Parts: sequence; C-alpha cells; structure tokens
Amino acid sequence: MTLRPQSIARYYDEAYRMDHFPPISRLFSKQKVFAYYGFLGDRNFGDELVFEAAKALFEPGVVLPIRRRMPLHLGAAAKFCKKLFDGILIGGGTLVGPSFYYQGFYAELLSRGNPIFLHGTGIHKPSTWNNTWKDFLDNKVYGGVRGPLSIENLSSIKRDFLIAGDAAFALFKPQTVRQPRDDQKTVLINGGAHDPFPGMEKSRESIEQFASGLLQTGFEVHFMPCHEIDLEWGRELQQRHPQIKLLPVPLGFDAAQKLFREATFAVGERLHFTAMAILTGCPFLSVNYSTKHDDLLASVELAQAGIAPTQITPSSIQSIFADRGSFDWDRVFHHIESYKAFQTAEMKAFRLNERA
Repeated sequence: MTLRPQSIARYYDEAYRMDHFPPISRLFSKQKVFAYYGFLGDRNFGDELVFEAAKALFEPGVVLPIRRRMPLHLGAAAKFCKKLFDGILIGGGTLVGPSFYYQGFYAELLSRGNPIFLHGTGIHKPSTWNNTWKDFLDNKVYGGVRGPLSIENLSSIKRDFLIAGDAAFALFKPQTVRQPRDDQKTVLINGGAHDPFPGMEKSRESIEQFASGLLQTGFEVHFMPCHEIDLEWGRELQQRHPQIKLLPVPLGFDAAQKLFREATFAVGERLHFTAMAILTGCPFLSVNYSTKHDDLLASVELAQAGIAPTQITPSSIQSIFADRGSFDWDRVFHHIESYKAFQTAEMKAFRLNERA
C-alpha cells in the first residue's frame, strides 16, 4: 500500500505537532498512567477542552490518548507494555453509543484489572449502543456522566451512576468568572456543527439578524469559531456585515475564558461554546441542536437558556439578551463546584482503585 503525502502530513501533524502526547520517559516514571479514550486530532475546541480538563484533573498522572495516529514509540509502548497502564479514562464527549474503538486493546486492560473512569461522559440511548459498551460498563466504574439525560439513558442498564457535570468543570476557578461592567459592549456569536441539523438555516438567520441589530446600536459582535469548519459561516457573515470581528479558534481554556469574561452576552451552537459561557458566568443562549445541549444545561438548572433551532427567532434571542442580568450565577457555580469536588473525589478513589 502506498501512503499518500496528505496522509503522511496528517499523521505527522496529529502525532507530533499537537502536544497531545507525553514524553515516553513519563510512562516509565513513578506516576500512574491512564489510557484516554476520546475524540482528538482535528483541533476541535470542545475536544481539546475536555482533554485539557482531564490532564488537569489527573495531574501529576500521565494521560495517554490511544489513537490510530500517535507517535510510533508511544504506540509500540501501548501495544506491547500494557502493564504500564493503571486505568482507563473515558473522556467528556458523547462517547457511549454506536462506536467503540480499539476494543481489543481495552479488553486487555480490563483483563488486567484496570478500573474505568467516566469524565462527564455523554451517553446515547442504549438502543444505539455498540454491544461492547454494555460489557465494558459492567466493570468497576468511577466518575460520572454529563447530566440527567445521560443518567436516564443508562437507567435500563445500570442504576448506580451519578452526574459529574461536563468534564470542563474540572477547570473551574472563581477567578475565571466574569465581572459584569456597564461598559461591556461585546457580544460573542458562534455557529458550528459537523453535520447539518433540522432548523440550522432558521437558527443562523436569527443569529445574523440579532447581530445586525446589535451593530446598529453600538455593540461589537465577535464570531468565535470552535472548529475550522465554523469559519465558513463566519466569513460569510463578515462579508455581509464587515463590522463583525472574526476570531481564531481559541487555544485552550485560558484563551477562551478571556473572551467570555470580556463579553456581555453569547449566543451559539457549539456545546463547549455554551460550556465556556457557563464556566465564566457570561449570560447566553444555547442553540440546542442535540440532546447533549439539553443534558449539559439540565445539569446546572439552566434549561431556560437553551432553545431548539426550529424554535429560535431574532426576538427570542433579543428577549434573553435584554434579560441577561437575571441569571442566578450563585446557584450555577454551586453546581459546578459540587461537580468539580465530586470529580476530584472520584479521581482519587480511581487512582487508588480502592472501592469495593
């Protein structure tokens, strides 16, 4: 088989240039090593954010992503030295569902007694699952799932799971919270999804009309992409409304929280665009094109801050914007702090593998 130059370039980029993989010396240090199962590799802000949160939560432990495109020496170590691993970390995407990658690898880890940690993982309905997930979760599992809808989806399989909130909640600190000021005139907008969804055209027309109205009243509108594919719509908006500032995809939590702390409102489609608004206390409206949005919002009692794309209108966005001072952030942050404490406690038990 002949490898195409594009394939080689992509492999090199993902394996060696994206800072996902630790030095091999760390695998042979005294720190525990955890195999990370989750989406990574195409610079999706949400995927990068939950991976960043996992590394922060498990530090100084070593979090090693298990991927098809990983450095050759680390791939060999993972394949031939499974005794290096102390546990399996399931990341913060909606991962328990139709797909289950590297089943043989994880089956070997389980056979060695490695425990499982769910880091705010989203759960699809069991009718859609790859059958391996049922066997996989019938083992020693720590951590918890994203929200109450994930709990409901699990209820017919196993009833002792708890809510851990979004994986990114592990990054929460009080100093990251926005301090409202009367002079804040920046509004963040976002539009992005890997696949078209019902009501997408209506959603984006409504956001554009809302943004156009803001520009006429002295506000600044910044388009924040969470993935390079989001930029297509961002550029279209900027062509029609040159005053809109097109931002780059944020490189991690610190860069994103700075944007949200300086904004007075945010409206968008990407799940972790909404998660960043929640983490920073920025009033927002989430376009709920998937149940994962409902799951996230329900976990912090903010269901009223989401709307289905088929139901959204410029006036519905304007209504939330006008009432943006009514968010009960003390209650929201209490939830986040509770979830962070739960994640930390479960991480400690997982590292020790001490629960009966």
